[in-house]
Amino acid sequence: MIVEKDVENEYRAGISRVRPDAVWTSPFGTDGVAVWPTVRLLLEAKFSANQRLGCGGVSTQAPMARSVPHRMGCIKKCTQSPI
Repeated sequence: MIVEKDVENEYRAGISRVRPDAVWTSPFGTDGVAVWPTVRLLLEAKFSANQRLGCGGVSTQAPMARSVPHRMGCIKKCTQSPI
């Protein structure tokens, strides 16, 4: 059975294969932040949530409505402090 952590680990592994210089941390309750010389990448994986978008890009699913503010908060925290 695949769980969300498996999805996170696959994304981390794939990114690390392409960017072996990426340094990973998990600040502020995120699934991960990869940093390399000119990039900060926030990883927030959602495995079981149906995140399809409806007409005009408006979410038709409650999980998307809850996860977007979480991601925005993580971005704000990451930009306000060194990682």
